[in-house]
Parts: sequence; structure tokens; C-alpha cells
Amino acid sequence: MPFSNCIRLLCTILILLTISSCKPSISYFRVSPLVITGDQKVSLEWDAKGTPAMEFNEHMSVDSVQLLEYTLIVTKAGKEARRTMQVQKMRSDASIEITFATNKMEGDTVIASGENNNNQWAGFQIVSVSSPMQREVAVSHSGRSATLNPGSSSSSLSGTNAGGEWIFKTKLTESEKSDRTKIPQELKIRAVIKPSTP
Repeated sequence: MPFSNCIRLLCTILILLTISSCKPSISYFRVSPLVITGDQKVSLEWDAKGTPAMEFNEHMSVDSVQLLEYTLIVTKAGKEARRTMQVQKMRSDASIEITFATNKMEGDTVIASGENNNNQWAGFQIVSVSSPMQREVAVSHSGRSATLNPGSSSSSLSGTNAGGEWIFKTKLTESEKSDRTKIPQELKIRAVIKPSTP
């Protein structure tokens, strides 16, 4: 490559680097925990190039959940970069629904299993569980089990972590046995939870 072309290339690279360095940037923005109750505090961490500022918005409650929105705004040389994180704020002893798609059959029993997001729910423990479905549901979690009848709740899982692996089982009705299209596509329970650490 001719020397003059090398000089032009180097100049172009230096110009691009200079322009890039003038822009604000956010390497990361972390908020934890992502679910809180009451007066629990949240921790904010970030790494950014530019002048940081924080914008906070609180959205209307839906059932027992309130959405807190934190937006990191970084400015530099008249330009702006933004990143938003959301935190769910729940009242004490709030209820959540845990739902999994059915993924297995054993005889006349349909099974749904999966992990309730540990990152989101690891800081909460179960108070009681109940079935919002009009059918009996057997639940296994953290080495314990409970049979949930419609309209009743159980404290058999009290004290276990809300996160982690869950297994739900239910017997097929006669109608479902004769018509496979009626087999439920998902099973769910309702869990009353509270913070593991008050």
C-alpha cells in the first residue's frame, strides 16, 4: 500500500476513534433485587462514559404488584445514552401465579414442570399454596409435596424458596380421556409469598 494511502487510513481511524470517544456509552446497568416488598432497598450499579443521571418512574399497581422503573441517562458532548431496568414491588404476603406448560403424560396423569425464575424469586419464601384451577393438583417442590383441592389452600410448602424447580400433576377427567384435545395445555397454582429476610 502506498505511503500516502497509509496516512489517509490512519487519519480516518483516528477521526473515527475521536468521534466514538465523544459519545456517551453504558457498559452495564444493574439493579438488584428485581422484586422487593415494603421498604426493601434496591442496589444500583453501572459503568458508563459521560455524566450520569437517574430517572425514576412509579407505575400504577396491578393487583399486588407495583412497577418501579429506573432509567440511567448518560450525557456527553451534547449526546445521550439511556438504559432502563424495572423492579416489581409487591405488598407483604402477596400472591403470585406459578404456571408451566404440560410436558409429560404418565397413564391418566398429565404433568407440568419447570423452574420458577431463581433470579427473580430467590429472595422470597412460600407461605401457602392453592389451586386457581377447578381441579385437584398435586404439587412437588423442594423435597415436599401437597395436594391442592379447588377452594382450599395448603401450608405444606411453607418456608420453602419461591424459586427453583416445581412439578404439578393432575388426573385427566373422563371427558379429557375420551377427547385428547381437551387435555390442559398448562397447569398453575397460586402461591402466597413473603420476603425470606424481613
